Amino acid sequence: MFLAKLAIERPVLATMLIMVFVVFGVIAYRNMNLEEMPEMEIPIVTIQTIYAGASPEIVESQVTDKIEDAISTVSEIDKIESYSIENFSLVVVQFLMSKDDQLGLQEIKDKIDAILNNLPGDVEKPEIEKVDPFAGAGIEYILSGELSDVEMYDLANNVLKEEFSKIPGVAKVEVDGGVEREIQIAFKQNTVKSQGISLPAVSQILSAENLNMSGGSFEVQSERLSTKLEGEFKNLDELKAMRIPTAYGMRRLRELAEVTDGKKEQLIKTSYYDNQGHKRYDNIIRLGLVISRDGNVVKVDEEADNRMDDIQKLLPAGTHLIKIFTNADHIHDSVKDTVSNILMGILLTSLILLFFLHDLRSTFIAAISMPVSLISSFFLMGQMGYTMNIITLMALSTSVGILVTNAVVVLENIFRHKHLGENRRNSAQKGTSEITVAVIASAMTNIAVFLPLASLHSIVGSAIRPFAMTVVFATLFSLLISFTLTPMLASRILPEKPKKNKVGESIEKLFNGWENFYGKTLKLILGNRWISSLVIIVAIVLLLMSFQLAKQLGFEFSPHSDVGSINVRMELPPGTDLATTEQKVQEVEDIITKHREVKHILSKLGEIDLTTRGTHVANLSVKLININERDLSTLEVSNILMQDLEHVRNARIRVGEETTMSMGSDPVEFSLTGYDSGEMQKLNEQIVEILKDVPGLTNFDTSSKEGNPQVSFIPDRERMAEYGVSISDLAYALRSGLEGFLASSYYKENNNEYEIRVSYSDAEVNTPEEIGRIPVVTQRGIYTLAQFCEIRFTETASQVQHLDKIRAIKFTGGIANGYSLSEVNTEINKRLDSLNIPVGYSIDWGGNTKMMNENLRDMAFVLLIAIIMTYMLLAAILESFLQPFIILATLPLAMIGVFTALYITGITINMISMLSIIMLVGIVVNNAILIMDYTNQLIRDKNYSSHDALIEAAPTKLKPVLMTTLAIILGMLPMALGMGASGKEFRQPMGVVSIGGLLVSSILTLYVIPAIFLLTTRRKK
Repeated sequence: MFLAKLAIERPVLATMLIMVFVVFGVIAYRNMNLEEMPEMEIPIVTIQTIYAGASPEIVESQVTDKIEDAISTVSEIDKIESYSIENFSLVVVQFLMSKDDQLGLQEIKDKIDAILNNLPGDVEKPEIEKVDPFAGAGIEYILSGELSDVEMYDLANNVLKEEFSKIPGVAKVEVDGGVEREIQIAFKQNTVKSQGISLPAVSQILSAENLNMSGGSFEVQSERLSTKLEGEFKNLDELKAMRIPTAYGMRRLRELAEVTDGKKEQLIKTSYYDNQGHKRYDNIIRLGLVISRDGNVVKVDEEADNRMDDIQKLLPAGTHLIKIFTNADHIHDSVKDTVSNILMGILLTSLILLFFLHDLRSTFIAAISMPVSLISSFFLMGQMGYTMNIITLMALSTSVGILVTNAVVVLENIFRHKHLGENRRNSAQKGTSEITVAVIASAMTNIAVFLPLASLHSIVGSAIRPFAMTVVFATLFSLLISFTLTPMLASRILPEKPKKNKVGESIEKLFNGWENFYGKTLKLILGNRWISSLVIIVAIVLLLMSFQLAKQLGFEFSPHSDVGSINVRMELPPGTDLATTEQKVQEVEDIITKHREVKHILSKLGEIDLTTRGTHVANLSVKLININERDLSTLEVSNILMQDLEHVRNARIRVGEETTMSMGSDPVEFSLTGYDSGEMQKLNEQIVEILKDVPGLTNFDTSSKEGNPQVSFIPDRERMAEYGVSISDLAYALRSGLEGFLASSYYKENNNEYEIRVSYSDAEVNTPEEIGRIPVVTQRGIYTLAQFCEIRFTETASQVQHLDKIRAIKFTGGIANGYSLSEVNTEINKRLDSLNIPVGYSIDWGGNTKMMNENLRDMAFVLLIAIIMTYMLLAAILESFLQPFIILATLPLAMIGVFTALYITGITINMISMLSIIMLVGIVVNNAILIMDYTNQLIRDKNYSSHDALIEAAPTKLKPVLMTTLAIILGMLPMALGMGASGKEFRQPMGVVSIGGLLVSSILTLYVIPAIFLLTTRRKK
């Protein structure tokens, strides 16, 4: 081959060529970001709209329905989910993976802008943003101290939030807890009635009186001056002195209402319990730093630490800012453990090479290909914008054994020519040229397998694309080094005459014994076509037996990753106030903190997620100590807590572990859709009843829950018409009495803005009777709500959910330890099939189940494409339509080992194990290629019969087959053994599948492939 010849003749040129990639690889490595998982660009857009004081049904009809109708015409939408809850509408739009996310975002914004005038006038403008379902706060702080709750919130929201937002890589800063400052103007009902005041009118007057505006500019003596009207209130005294028109003339605001520097009603509260220090912090605010898509949590964490001294100086005396969590630690540990796996793999592979080659110089030549290929790969990874994460590092770890394969095959053939009497220069050139086709075929089969993986346009595809391309890069550099550096070094540093020593002679004697034994057994099998057929039949029987094991394997989307985080979601009866919820949270905390594995608990009262809010709910985020310091896994601790918390009274508690690939959803998730809410509620009750005892299903829950108590005002339209009162008059009166009106302008102080609320005092509207006496101000006079409405006690839905504009009820659940997602889903489907679901109603799966099914479908498709591509490649290289089929027979042989290994280790079939199976397509064929390529050479060049060619070729290639097989196995052994605690759940399936499949296929390949070749090839006479 010309590359080998060039490298041998010009070694400095060859060395410098390789060093170029090494140098740029080192530079790329230094510039790479560290993160847990590769960036997965899932085009999801959310539309959040606040409609203060509105019930879920009103939010649905007045806001959500209009938004859904507007955006439904946008192209390439996969699904639309919406949640209408009290005061809030959330619409989630997920596009197809082929959709450009920026284009989708802009199209949604255009559609919403077009309907703004159709939304209620007191609805806040919808917030539209592109979201990452995998993103969360990468770093968390708590602010505690002796300040009031309002002062704490001001410090967190106006000072610390701004400081943290300045750090490069921070997308936003979440602030939870504390109470916002609010300027409150509280009227009494009697004052409103006697003075003829309208609260909406007061709100409008406030906005008109509290205004700064530019007046333009003018010229004076060639100098241009600008003008500005400064009409904003400078202090509360000015606000109180504002004049309001009444039925008896102009009156100052302070004469009509109580103006106070107050605070909003506290609906969300946070607390923190340090279980290691046994200390509880009640008056705290949580600050969560969400990392941007192009940010790096490790660099953000380092920068935040560097700025902490300056930030601490901004804190008043008696306040403390404490970092309670950073994902940088887990990422550091995962990267460190994966790198350790790579280094251990390189070491083990080098040792096995030393054993086979029993010469340090030969071992060095073969082993040098591993670090050089890996380092060079960083160059192309950097060009593609990839980062250092679990997936890309796992690709490099997987490549360790594969990388050395090409060099070993070349080196072994060079040695064979040296033993035939050639000098080291001729041996290097002839040995490399002779094996060129086999090496290229082996390398190209890997590339042919991984390129289809990189072309997947799905959630799974976006996750594994960096893996596939990283392996492709490493393989290409391995191929380049095998044809340049390996023959060049062999021609330079190998001894002209092999040095003999007792250890080497003993090993060679051992190898000769293996070759002789293999040759004899192979001759026995190939000597009789019936025995050859029997060998093939035995292999088929073993394959069928392995399929029986495969049926017992569980399926899931991704392996459980132990990140040491548990979520405890608690719901009390609707209507429970925040103080009672806080007492129950403390009771739950007391139970959780009894376990030594618990590091701390961060509790958030008033909100579980965007769609589950209220003073009766709470979410407890439980962080465990480092995985190296505890004996129990996160899942095991989660199951223990689940049992402990079963006895908490008057509370519905769900406990589940957080995982890396959860997308914020539960493992089990499906929705019931239909049009009639009454029929859906009946079906909801039936589904809950038949699924509540499914084995392995935990935390089973439904979104259709008991609604919140409600006082309804039913208007008397006849009476209203008689007095000339409209529905809008009653609506504004009721809203002004309870929620009040926010002025469109803000009260400003120290460059901070605070809302101004006009309402009745709380003491005036704390019973249904008092609410009924709220004045209704009209042009014909002043009346009361009770004069036109009947007051009833009713119940409102907790939330109204839609799936693709159809009403839906969502069911969610977790998976118990010892069960797989597929086992639980199979039982759920069996029970759902027994239901008589009417026409027009359907079950739609989502969450991890949907992703698992998409994963299986995509992986099956890629596996088929990989096999086809491998066949086409082999056919082109071997110039044969039949022989590629023979080589591909190694794939079912590999499945025997794969299913057996998975069954023994208890590992499920998931995204990683499926990826490993596809990867095997490019690996297990290599041994067959070696044997077949040399067999064809003997038949073509020396006119051997098929039988004689196999008898000589197979034993001759036994040594490289064993070397490459053991090199790959030992390279992946650290992954299979689960070495390193962090992220091992992702690495272990790949190691187990690869080793199991390669080990069994390599052993059977030595006999089955020659048997198939013999039976399908004519003997030459």
